[in-house]
Amino acid sequence: MKRICMTGFDPVRSLGDSANPSYELIRSFPKEFMGFEVLTFEVPTAFDRNRAAVASIIQEHKPDIFLGLGLSGSRNEITLENVGINFRDAGYMKDNDGMTPHHQPIFEDGDAAYICPMPVSEIVSRAQTEGIPMAESYYCGTYCCNQVLYNGLYHRAKYFPDMLAGFLHVPYFPEQVIGRKSAPSIPRKQSARALELVLEACAALVGGRETVG
Repeated sequence: MKRICMTGFDPVRSLGDSANPSYELIRSFPKEFMGFEVLTFEVPTAFDRNRAAVASIIQEHKPDIFLGLGLSGSRNEITLENVGINFRDAGYMKDNDGMTPHHQPIFEDGDAAYICPMPVSEIVSRAQTEGIPMAESYYCGTYCCNQVLYNGLYHRAKYFPDMLAGFLHVPYFPEQVIGRKSAPSIPRKQSARALELVLEACAALVGGRETVG
């Protein structure tokens, strides 16, 4: 059976979060979707452990589709990323291990950037026709979200050329922003439907292929 692997993050300690919507969206996702086996993983919001965990997931399970999900606490829309860059920088925000890497490559032997092979524009357009606040993004940041995306694209370029890899940014759920100042939120139902649309489009693309590996 063909395989989808999805990752979401654990709560971001520096933000005081008790749950991360990126993992909450996938933790109870069906184990089969459109004929694909679905595996979901919670990965750490910690640069070094995250890089190792995502690489291990891809190398062990050899998915046909790899999709990372992450929190975007400042965006008013669900965003599907177009490009991952070989650059990590924590800025002012420590990761969950207290690390603040600056101006470092994610993989020394990787290209400066890789373009996402998923049909981003098509997916976003379909979501918008359903009234879902979704947009394309051309910058995934330099924190752990970009690292997950770049990790997937790096492994596609180096080892698994038939694997689709991409990244979906989701805002908080409304119940998570009570008491916060000016934190955008989108209902869980809309984020869940956006996720389904991403997977439907990707499954249709790889539906006729054999499992990667």
